[in-house]
Amino acid sequence: MKPTVKCPECYSSELYKYGKDKHSNQKYLCKRCKRQFTQKSGKKNIKDYPKCPVCGKGMYLHHKYKYHVSFKCNDKKCNHTIKQLRPGAIADSSSENLFGK
Repeated sequence: MKPTVKCPECYSSELYKYGKDKHSNQKYLCKRCKRQFTQKSGKKNIKDYPKCPVCGKGMYLHHKYKYHVSFKCNDKKCNHTIKQLRPGAIADSSSENLFGK
């Protein structure tokens, strides 16, 4: 039995195939709510994103760098940006490297 694909928003099975995403997963377009999705796509966990320290509103992921990530405030008037170190991006220093043998 073939698994049925359903819209994650309205749970409708009335879908169009809508091309492929950048990872070659099949995209679908719901005929009812017009939402685009893939079977593997899920909602991002925005609870992990920090709140803006200036205005208290939510922030979004602005850019991922090698050693840190940048978050930007959702409020256009505030426009505050913060940077957080990526966990494990910078290795712990060894005392041998600092002081020799």
